[in-house]
Parts: sequence; C-alpha cells; structure tokens
Amino acid sequence: MCDIFPDLETTGTSHVWSGLVAYTFDHAPHIGQHQGIDFVMGYCGSGVARATYFGQKMAYKILGDQDRGRTAFDDLPFQTKPLYTGNPWFMPIVLNWHRIADRLGL
Repeated sequence: MCDIFPDLETTGTSHVWSGLVAYTFDHAPHIGQHQGIDFVMGYCGSGVARATYFGQKMAYKILGDQDRGRTAFDDLPFQTKPLYTGNPWFMPIVLNWHRIADRLGL
C-alpha cells in the first residue's frame, strides 16, 4: 500500500482485506442448488451491488416463489479450464501479471 501511496507510511491500520474475490471461469455469477444446499456465488468483484439483488432472488426461491426468484443466471453450468484440479496453482502467476500491469498502467 505504501508503495502506491507513500504518504500513508506513518498511518496505522486496524483492519485489512486480502483482496481475494470469487471469480468464476465464465465471469458470471451463479445461483442454484447443489445437493440440497442453495447457493449464490461468483460475483466476480461486484458483490456489493449484486449480493442484494441475488440475495432477494434466492429468498424468493427458498420461500417457493420461483417466478419472482427467477434470474438469467439460474443453474448455469460451471465452466472449468484444462489442468485445473480445484487448486488454483496458477493464481500467483495471474496476480503477478496484474501487479505488473497495474505498475505499467495497462
């Protein structure tokens, strides 16, 4: 943080966020049910705006009001990538690329 904002060098912090977000391979949120568990996930960095909307839609679904709970994102299949086994081994590479791109202003 201080590399980007050097004026904050002497400012203390009480709380921090790691910056990790849920990203799906298709860049789309997913809403549905799996093995009896309702889920809404994969906001892809826009969870503040989407969570309220999808939370309300999921509430309608849980209450049995399928018409009011319907979204264009219902039961989308989860896409995957070659060589992906559930462990995001590639994330350090991706994060380093974004770090470099940020520094270069790309």
